[in-house]
Amino acid sequence: MSKTKVMVVEDESIVAIDITQRLESLGYEVTATVSTGEKAIEMAEKTKPHIILMDIVLKGKIDGIQAAEEIGKNSKTPIVYLTAYSDEKTLERAKLTRPFGYIIKPFEDREIHSIIEVALYKSEMDSKLKESEEKYRTIFNSIPDVLFTLDLNERCTMASEDQLKSYGFTQQQFLGKNTAEIFGENYLIHHEANKRVLNGESLVYNWEANIDGNPTYFQTSISPLKNARGQIIGITGILRNITQMENQ
Repeated sequence: MSKTKVMVVEDESIVAIDITQRLESLGYEVTATVSTGEKAIEMAEKTKPHIILMDIVLKGKIDGIQAAEEIGKNSKTPIVYLTAYSDEKTLERAKLTRPFGYIIKPFEDREIHSIIEVALYKSEMDSKLKESEEKYRTIFNSIPDVLFTLDLNERCTMASEDQLKSYGFTQQQFLGKNTAEIFGENYLIHHEANKRVLNGESLVYNWEANIDGNPTYFQTSISPLKNARGQIIGITGILRNITQMENQ
C-alpha cells in the first residue's frame, strides 16, 4: 500500500525539519518542504501531494492563506493550516479557503496524525458526495418531466428548471409560491389533490392549461413526502406534458 504524500509549507527551517521527521516517523511520505507561498503553489502542481500542511505566515510576497487560495483554483488537495496565530481576523480569512483543519503550534505527534487522517477522510467523503451529486444532476436533467416538491402549506420548494422552461414556465413562477399563486383561479383541482396527498394518498390526475394561446394537457403524479420517521412533511410530484397523447 502506497504511503500518504504530504507537502510541508513552513518558513522556519528548524520547524520544517522537525515536522518532516515527525511525519516520516508516522509513516507519511514528505514530497516537498518549502518556505514561501510562491514555491508552495509550484510544488503542489509538481509533486501532487495527497494533503498539504500550510503555515499561514510565510516568507515571500504571499502568505499561506493566499497560497492556499491559488492552489485551490487548480486542485482539490486538502489543506491543513499550521499556525501559531489563532486570532479571529486570521481565522476568518483562512475560513474563506475552506481548509480541512487547523493545527495550533506547538503540537503533538498524535494530534498531527489525527488531523491528517480526519482531513483525508473528509476530503474523500466530499469527493464521493460531489460525484453522487453529479450523477443525480445528470439523471435529474435527463428526465423530460418536471420534478417538484411542495411543503405542508403547498408552497413549491423545488422544481427542475430546464424542464420548466421547455413547458413555458420559469422557476420564479413556482418557487416559494403556493398552489393558488401559481395557478390563479384554476388552482382548485391542484389544491384538492394536494389536500388528499397530505392526508396520505398518492394521486395521478390530468388537467389542461392555455399556454401561448394553445390548449396544453398535463398529467400530475403526486405522493406524500416523508421524513426518516415516516412523518409527512410535504408533497413530491412529477408534472408531464401529455398533449401529444391527447391529440392522437
